[in-house]
Amino acid sequence: MVAPQPPLPGLEGPTLVCLAKGFRPAGAALSWSEDGASVSGEEVRAGVAQRQSDGSYTLSSVLTLPTTRWRSAHTFTCHVSHSALSSPLTKTGALSPPSLELMVAPQPPLPGLEGPTLVCLAKGFRPAGAALSWSEDGASVSGEEVRAGVAQRQSDGSYTLSSVLTLPTTRWRSAHTFTCHVSHSALSSPLTKSVSSQQCSL
Repeated sequence: MVAPQPPLPGLEGPTLVCLAKGFRPAGAALSWSEDGASVSGEEVRAGVAQRQSDGSYTLSSVLTLPTTRWRSAHTFTCHVSHSALSSPLTKTGALSPPSLELMVAPQPPLPGLEGPTLVCLAKGFRPAGAALSWSEDGASVSGEEVRAGVAQRQSDGSYTLSSVLTLPTTRWRSAHTFTCHVSHSALSSPLTKSVSSQQCSL
């Protein structure tokens, strides 16, 4: 699993969480590697095996990385060894940037807000921690006219996320430019898509 916020003060960047579960007896060991080289030190926080109600155990380990190192396209792998395994199991985290689509629908989905609806869709990204935002001629847009969705996991393990901006008709026709922005740990800078009434007539 990859979490967007670090749990340790002073370490900025994503957090990789490795979880081994369902094993017995308790003596499992978790370790990390980066491009095949062992990773240790203060950025690794190892947990203690926890006994579950069915008699099996779970064990976790957390790796927190600087953002620049995470974005360097290195491969981070978690390894688990246990007496029931002939060789260690490994799991490698996949990092995929989002693609971005911006669509204009003529009918608003929200009662009381008359005008077109702009739908921004980020898709194909992993891990889940993407964020969508809106701007109008470069100024941030928020409030009740914005409805943000929740990231949805797809069958291939990637995620999609949507955000809806509903506008009064007069504001849409003012020729202002509306832009959707997506930020994600796989991107060095946000992706954007823009539209205006001059480009899209309803």
